[in-house]
Amino acid sequence: MSAFPPLHADDSRGVGSPNESELLAADGVVPLGRELNSSCPCCDVPLRAGEIDGHPVLYCGECGGVLMRNGAFGTVLRDRRSRHVDGEPADVRPLDRNAALREIDCPSCGRRMETHPYYGPGNVMIDSCSHCELVWLDHAELADLASAVAPRRPRW
Repeated sequence: MSAFPPLHADDSRGVGSPNESELLAADGVVPLGRELNSSCPCCDVPLRAGEIDGHPVLYCGECGGVLMRNGAFGTVLRDRRSRHVDGEPADVRPLDRNAALREIDCPSCGRRMETHPYYGPGNVMIDSCSHCELVWLDHAELADLASAVAPRRPRW
């Protein structure tokens, strides 16, 4: 697995806190045990290498946020939603417009990330870096988006 350049792994720092596994379970992050020389844009602790459904991600062991490539985000979300086709959609919560006021910097390039609504089913605010083609998701946002399937259209 390759980390997102210019982030570099430092294998000497070990794995995170005991509560980390519970925190990461919501989005299905599999920790790979490497701390990186890049910090969480929300709580400023070192990010760690991990995987979600076989795609490389960086995650924060403190807040549970996840950094992933745009393409991987779309693939993981599509695949997870396809498994919810016959399930009950989760309740859709109103979009928190105050979240749009948040300003965080990309852990890869340091530029300001764009905070915007993801208007597919799920109504969450996501942060993206168009320069690095990365998406930052707060704790459990991926799970919220995946479980918020669109209503099915009747077949005629």
